[in-house]
Amino acid sequence: MAEGVAKSFARNYRQKLKETIEDDLELELEEGSKDEGLEYAEAAIRHAEKETSESLSLGNSDAFDKAVVRYLREAEMFFDPVSTVVRARKRAYQTTDRDTYQAMEGLVHNLNTMHCLPGSERIWVRRMETGEVGLISMQELNDTFQLGKYEAISVNPKTGEAEFKAITASADQGSGRTLVTIRAKSGQIVRVTDNHKVLSVNKDTGEIFKDVPENIESVVIPRWIGVPEVDVLRSDALCLSELDAEMSGSDNPILTNIYDVPIEGKVFSNSGEEHVFDISVADNENFVTEHMIAVSNSRAGAQV
Repeated sequence: MAEGVAKSFARNYRQKLKETIEDDLELELEEGSKDEGLEYAEAAIRHAEKETSESLSLGNSDAFDKAVVRYLREAEMFFDPVSTVVRARKRAYQTTDRDTYQAMEGLVHNLNTMHCLPGSERIWVRRMETGEVGLISMQELNDTFQLGKYEAISVNPKTGEAEFKAITASADQGSGRTLVTIRAKSGQIVRVTDNHKVLSVNKDTGEIFKDVPENIESVVIPRWIGVPEVDVLRSDALCLSELDAEMSGSDNPILTNIYDVPIEGKVFSNSGEEHVFDISVADNENFVTEHMIAVSNSRAGAQV
């Protein structure tokens, strides 16, 4: 961050010195003409760096700005170079401060949205080259990821239908994260970071939504995938008869494609040295884990 702030200040100082020179000399940049304000600013900075043996930075000594003032004064310009340089540095400070604040806000946002799964957690994928469908750990997927190599089983949030969607990015989010083990009433489990959103069904609207584990009371499990070998495994793993009995009579059309399974328990732990990972999935922005629980993704390709 410190290096970034230094570069930001140097860039802003050049720009603000150029602008104050233009203001004081009432320069107007016409199309095709040379940028006199920028030329004066760059020349003055080069002179100061040479004279003081300092690079332009946030922590320059007073000698640096005095050298800039001397250069502009010797150029015999009709304005007060002391005022010009003072205003330029002050404006550069203010702009850098604002830029740094915005960058920190972005960093905090990224940290808050780095939701992911531990490396040992497995998800269902289809290898696009062969069409083979199977389980792969988040660690292995990240290690072998290539664009166009994998598709994830994903739930369409509007219809509840299971679909294959391309995995467009994978990211290692580090270790030492708080994990939540979610156990569904029918026995399925999934481990995610405590801020990783999981799919659920809104009891009032009947719509699929996503939220962090602390705020949901049920999980979404596809009724079928459309791949015979996977559907057989899924049927064996789920207590389908019990779930069907509980959901019989519902007029929610989405429940013809998914199970809305109550959560039986949540256990918090720490990932320790185990790394956690996230992926980005096209369109639906969610994927199905080993026990068929659907979880959201955090657009890993845009961050992490």
